[in-house]
Amino acid sequence: MAVISWFISTLFIFSLSIWGYEAYTAITSETYRIISMGELWSKIDGNSLVGFQSIIEKHLTPWIWWNIIVPLLKSPSWAIPLTVSLLILILRVIFRKKNNH
Repeated sequence: MAVISWFISTLFIFSLSIWGYEAYTAITSETYRIISMGELWSKIDGNSLVGFQSIIEKHLTPWIWWNIIVPLLKSPSWAIPLTVSLLILILRVIFRKKNNH
């Protein structure tokens, strides 16, 4: 349980820090620009993004890359970790209630 709590907290803090960075740049530049997940990934390590695309298209199918992964990469970078952490938190609460009864 401690590992799950740590994972949820880390994802939540990560998403808030990205959103905070977006807010900071919006205040300093007086324009709001969303940082997409793909943009963040390419800033961290662009070659791994290209390699991941190659693996998905070669070993699975290009349909997965273009219809599932690309829309996720175009989403705001804070939305994915926030959504995942909230889903894990909700599932944890649901399973905890089932185990207590």
